[in-house]
Amino acid sequence: MILVFTALVLALPALKVGDRAPTFVLKNQDGQEIRFEDQLGDGPVVVFVYHKGTYRRDKRMLKGFRFYKKQFIAQNAKVFGVSANSEAKTAKTKSKYNLKYDLLSDPEHTVKALWGIKRKGTHQEARTTFVFSPTGELRYVYKSESWTKTHARKALSAVKKINKKEKIAIADEEEEMDGIMTIFEDEAAEQWDDEVDVTEEDRRDTARMLEELANEEDGTKVKTAKKSKNTKEKKETSEL
Repeated sequence: MILVFTALVLALPALKVGDRAPTFVLKNQDGQEIRFEDQLGDGPVVVFVYHKGTYRRDKRMLKGFRFYKKQFIAQNAKVFGVSANSEAKTAKTKSKYNLKYDLLSDPEHTVKALWGIKRKGTHQEARTTFVFSPTGELRYVYKSESWTKTHARKALSAVKKINKKEKIAIADEEEEMDGIMTIFEDEAAEQWDDEVDVTEEDRRDTARMLEELANEEDGTKVKTAKKSKNTKEKKETSEL
């Protein structure tokens, strides 16, 4: 309680890349206490801050992290969503959108004060995504109130860079890429079609994400093919 009170009275400056995040303790949708520092050590940790979960931009944010959940798992990353909603509301949001990650309740705005993410001109938190290394160092931060559908993709990209730099073991890349399109095509159909608020714009966004994933996969295959060709040509040249 002392930590929360102090945080509310003396809001800290916004976190910058390279900073170590002040820790916090919040309850998830099931009433279980989640201590930030306890989540560190195994892999990257992603924390995204949204508003109510009922606003359209919040829905896009929540769905984006759900859409990429298997890739975050493959990258050994933990994902948490934070809002000022009560535990009951976070539980309702998680159930409604079939989310596979924890939503944390922060009615006292502790994270906003500790991490310095006040929305300009309001008392709300700014929609922000943080990506931390396994040691708790902030490696990437993305703040956008409008392009909320991009938060998850940018966070995933940052997670991959952290894993590459830290040499963290992840799921076999070839196996992951082979199954990725089937996984997301099936989930996209299920996730969008069973929701009453789905729009044509949502469907276009999903189609665009699938197309980008396909392009990423094709790019990986082309890069591998070129590497093999260059290796072969180099070998033939040396033999001459």
